[in-house]
Amino acid sequence: LCTGDGARLWSNIGAVRMNTGDFDGAYKAYAEALSIRHKVGLLETTEGSLLQMNIGFLARTGGDLDAALVSYEAARCTREMTGTMNTPDGARLLSSIADTRGAKGDHKGEMETYEEARRVLEATGTLESNDGATVLTNLASAMVKCERVVDALVVYEDAKRVRERNGTMNTQEG
Repeated sequence: LCTGDGARLWSNIGAVRMNTGDFDGAYKAYAEALSIRHKVGLLETTEGSLLQMNIGFLARTGGDLDAALVSYEAARCTREMTGTMNTPDGARLLSSIADTRGAKGDHKGEMETYEEARRVLEATGTLESNDGATVLTNLASAMVKCERVVDALVVYEDAKRVRERNGTMNTQEG
């Protein structure tokens, strides 16, 4: 199983285990996939980045914020190397990094990373999506934490406009 297909199989096992709440099993499966990808030279791929992001999510869920950031930053580096950072998936990764920075109390880093996610969504034409509205809402919240209240109100209005336009203002997301 020391092939790309083997790594993909272990990643799929990890995803199923994660979705069923077996975080230890998920971590072991992801670790095996990571090891295989490293051995066969397939870590620096889009799939490798997704694997690193999933490992970051597991670490974040387990409360290990430092390990989560290490994994997320590795995923970011891989996306930058493969030219896939400026995509909606890249913006999701940036949102995970921002959220984790905020959880660590780094609100300036949180705000700056959400601003970067917003720029990516703008560049890809996907800011007017539900993901875009979520990034805007989270950015505004980080701005408040950084005492940029006037800017936050403008960004909250942008998020509200996107939610109204998409018909999600009166939903749980909105």
